[in-house]
Amino acid sequence: MAPAAAGGLALRTVDDLLWLGVEPADLARLRPFIELLPRPTPVNLNTAPREVIAAVLEGMDLGTADRLVQTRQSRPFDNLDAVRQQVPASIKLEDARVSVKSDHFNIQGRLRLADRMLEEHSLVYREGRKVTPVRREMLWSSSATEKALHLALLPGPGRRPSPPR
Repeated sequence: MAPAAAGGLALRTVDDLLWLGVEPADLARLRPFIELLPRPTPVNLNTAPREVIAAVLEGMDLGTADRLVQTRQSRPFDNLDAVRQQVPASIKLEDARVSVKSDHFNIQGRLRLADRMLEEHSLVYREGRKVTPVRREMLWSSSATEKALHLALLPGPGRRPSPPR
């Protein structure tokens, strides 16, 4: 269900873009704006950051994209016609590229129990009232691990940590 990249490779994680030649530094800058979805999906203009809006709409500058973001904060767009009233006529809004709704959602949760913590990141797909999980990642950690790491970073015998400034 992962999107196919050049040569028919299925991308499973954002890090897989490194295999396609994206430089690590570029990927680090792009990471906050990327989500791999299992099918081509329009960008939701009600939720996308200004950088994504400017990137997906030809002729859109960051200033105009920022004004869209400010406008939607007071009232989300009901349809693309409402967006068209806010952008120059030269900017074309294609249904295949942009929308004002989403079918995919990221859900993040954190559970802490004593010295352990569980974080879960899920991508789900909604069709009508039916919600289907697409991907789940669970991360466990414990304060015992964190304490061991903290202890490993303390200075050796006879040395004292520097006082906070």
